[in-house]
Amino acid sequence: MNKTQREHDDRDKRMRDVMMSLSDSIDKNIIGLSFLREILRDNSDRVYICHKDDELVVKGTLANYKLSIGKITERLENPFVQSGGFPRTKVHPVNRFVDEPRHACIQAADHHENLPGTDSIGILILGLLNDQELFMDNSQDSLREELIETYGYCKSPISDITADYIETLGGKFNSEKGEITVRGTDGFHWVIGSMVDPAVESFSISSYVRSGPRRIHTIDTYHDLRRCKDLNYLVRILSKSPRIMIADDKSDNDLVYFYDNDLVYCEEIVRSVSLVHAPLKRALKEGRAAGSEFFTRSGN
Repeated sequence: MNKTQREHDDRDKRMRDVMMSLSDSIDKNIIGLSFLREILRDNSDRVYICHKDDELVVKGTLANYKLSIGKITERLENPFVQSGGFPRTKVHPVNRFVDEPRHACIQAADHHENLPGTDSIGILILGLLNDQELFMDNSQDSLREELIETYGYCKSPISDITADYIETLGGKFNSEKGEITVRGTDGFHWVIGSMVDPAVESFSISSYVRSGPRRIHTIDTYHDLRRCKDLNYLVRILSKSPRIMIADDKSDNDLVYFYDNDLVYCEEIVRSVSLVHAPLKRALKEGRAAGSEFFTRSGN
């Protein structure tokens, strides 16, 4: 066999291999469809098509969810013209459907890259059925945030799991009072409060030292901090306060450093804390507090 003939035969083989690979991909989706059908059959009381809008309903423990069948079908029919990831999931309270639900972007796990689309849809449905696990998953910020936006911080179906999540951050959540307590440095206890006050856009921050009286430092973080509703950040930074207000964490990246020390550079809060913490008051007076160079006035 001459060289030209071998190259021609190799070309034919490569084409057959490609067609076989495409065929295998389609076969995997058909197998995945059987997996999806089993999930729907085994959970028919919690997964069904809504008679009003033909959307797929998934009844979780924390909320009800709706998925657009049209969007799912579009992604399966032609993934090349659709944006990546799952379609956005509508989040409804557990006891009713609302006219304007929140929308969560569920993140697919890394291993989904090797799964057919029908398998991924089945895994998404199973995840929503077990939404308590999704809530605690660090990669599912969107779902967690939308559930909190749906219910708020008052007593609700997510109160217990919200308390569990906040505990992993280092805080203690009291759903009856609508506040989080964080143990800080130098005997300080911080209270992220006003979580159920409709007049407050974000949260209030107050503190008490050991068993002393509580002092308010801001009535609404919305007006003082860029990360005003970021509980992960607030709990973490308060756990280092007030010490960090004197000697903050350094970073090689100035933008990250400034953003991560949002609280440290809030003059109103820092000066308020200094009224009950002598070391910080001295640091401000001497111009060596962490945010001194950014504050508008020097000294007390």
